[in-house]
Amino acid sequence: MSTNRWFIVTNTENLEFFFHCGLIVDKQGFSGNAYIADAMQNSPIGYIPCFPKTNLWDALNASKAEDDNLTECLLEIDTKQITNIFAFYRTNHLDIGKFKPFKIEKEINGNNKAFSELLLPAPLPLSCVKKIILKDNNQQKSIKAKYELFYGKNIGKSVTIEAKLFKEIKTPENNLPFNQESDLAEQKNIGEQVPHRKLNYQKTFSYGGALSLLYYQTKNGRHSTEIFKKFSKNNSQPEQDDNTWKLTALFHTEPEKWDNGTNLYNQIIRLIFDQHNTGEARYSLLELLKRESQPKLVAILEAINDRTHQDPPDTIFKNIIQSGNDKSDLGLTKYHLLLTMFFLRDNIETVLKYYHSNFSEEDYSLFALFFGAIGGFIKTPETIRCTHGLSMWISFKMATYMHLKTHNNLSISDDTLHTLAPFSEPEEPILIYDKYFKKSTTNHKLHDFYEWFSSEIINVPDSEFISWKQNEEYEQKKEGQFFKTRPKTKAEVNYQHLENLIAKKTISDSNDLFSFNSIIDSYKKMLR
Repeated sequence: MSTNRWFIVTNTENLEFFFHCGLIVDKQGFSGNAYIADAMQNSPIGYIPCFPKTNLWDALNASKAEDDNLTECLLEIDTKQITNIFAFYRTNHLDIGKFKPFKIEKEINGNNKAFSELLLPAPLPLSCVKKIILKDNNQQKSIKAKYELFYGKNIGKSVTIEAKLFKEIKTPENNLPFNQESDLAEQKNIGEQVPHRKLNYQKTFSYGGALSLLYYQTKNGRHSTEIFKKFSKNNSQPEQDDNTWKLTALFHTEPEKWDNGTNLYNQIIRLIFDQHNTGEARYSLLELLKRESQPKLVAILEAINDRTHQDPPDTIFKNIIQSGNDKSDLGLTKYHLLLTMFFLRDNIETVLKYYHSNFSEEDYSLFALFFGAIGGFIKTPETIRCTHGLSMWISFKMATYMHLKTHNNLSISDDTLHTLAPFSEPEEPILIYDKYFKKSTTNHKLHDFYEWFSSEIINVPDSEFISWKQNEEYEQKKEGQFFKTRPKTKAEVNYQHLENLIAKKTISDSNDLFSFNSIIDSYKKMLR
């Protein structure tokens, strides 16, 4: 068939929720009363309807059915970004409301059937969106600004105006009517053809929150970077080589394989995630810990909560860390550390900026995992979300995570289930310790970058973490040093010193969250 443009039809209220949560979700993915009726209103649970440009009119009307003052909009989908998933279609030749299954392999428009509607399994990553299309420029500026706030300055160019797409095309036989009483029987019919998909959005949003905060902690060093990379690989058998594995197992292994620690983390995260009031969440958490027979921890947390604890936060944390030296408490130390931080610093930004000389890279990664999980991606601070390429990549990771965990890919064997993504992967965000800081280099452009970084970012002489060496022999004479060939200067990075300097500067000495963008921009400028 001839290539068609495909659109998700909604309103700008729902569009903004997609921006905030990082995914194009079906009705289940909206929190509280956030969902405003649109073309998804009568679709099977777990699916997102898509339409060609010849069949938009009724979907557009449905997107402002609740209120004529709503603004309808179109999300044009790049169909080449979607592959290896099962979807449903209907054509002009099928009865209204009847759908048939098919597998999207290379692209949607690959056969001779004139599709008039698709049901794509939710969720979809925002990286699949080619354009955001509005009828006029009344909201173009505000939508562009909100999109750029989380996904980068260049992304705003995709917010465009195409008024002709919002006009009725007189082909009523192509259209699927919405919001009519006669639809009730048809909806039952659709439900029988298209099985509903119950999706665990809470876990997916928690995964995205944990992943985004783990990325932020990669600034702290090589170990933090390795923790992030391991978590992002979605390994179904996480390595038990550090104290993060009980938390990572929650996301990457099946519940029947969880130990008591992971089961408890699961209860705690779900309890806090579902609460909108921090005080109520703390109370519920204390009740849970009492049922779990944790009297010592409950006493400490109650004293903190009642503001009757005599020690300042630094001393409380120091005592918890020191208790880890007692092997009888070794397994509980990190667990106590996280819950104590939740009672002392419930805001994500204040957690990320809290410095303690006894905290390790692993501790900061644990905080990222836990607080990212209880807050979800939607609560990731703007400073982190606007990191070049990060939010779009995490949108892809969340959508892929959901699809692989729900086994939507029915034709894929268990051996490859965790390695074959249903969407094309955007460029990964920059990991500064992998790309920017080489153990040894003669690249003079990198030397310039190191000097800039030392003076502008961590405000110390470059000699604090760089050793400068000549790699050519020379002869010392009265007039100076003489080389047989042109000398090359080598910069050798002392990673331990660099990690300590960055941690101190970005946590202890800073009132603001660390921004990767200035470093990424300067690196590109100096090394182009």
